[in-house]
Amino acid sequence: MLKHALLGLVAGVIAGVGLRLTWRPLLPAECATADSSECALTIIWTLPMFLVVWTTAAGLVLHWMLRRRPEVVDVVKVSGALWALLALAAWNTGVLAQVEVVLPVVTFPVATLLPGPLRETRQT
Repeated sequence: MLKHALLGLVAGVIAGVGLRLTWRPLLPAECATADSSECALTIIWTLPMFLVVWTTAAGLVLHWMLRRRPEVVDVVKVSGALWALLALAAWNTGVLAQVEVVLPVVTFPVATLLPGPLRETRQT
C-alpha cells in the first residue's frame, strides 16, 4: 500500500511539474501569475487539454511502474477527475496559480489508496 502511494506521488509530481512547465508559459503574461477574469476564456480552453495530457502521462508512468496492471486505469480516472474538480475549485477561488502543482501531487496518491483499484489480491 505504501508502495502504491509513493508511486502515485511520483506520478503526481510528474503531472504537476509537467503542467507548470508546459501550460503556464503558453498563457499571456498577465495570466502567468494570477487568475483574473480577463484570462478566463484562455484558461477554460487550455487547462482541460493540458490536464488530460498530463493525467495520461502520469497514468502511463503508473501503468509501467505497476507492471501493467489493468486496475491502474481506475486510478487514472479517479485522480484525473479529482484533479479537475480541485483545479476548478481553485480557479473559482483565485488560487489556481499557487496550487496547480500541488493538486496532482495530492490526487494521485489519494487515488492509489482508495479501496479497490489497486488492492492486493491474496490467494488463500
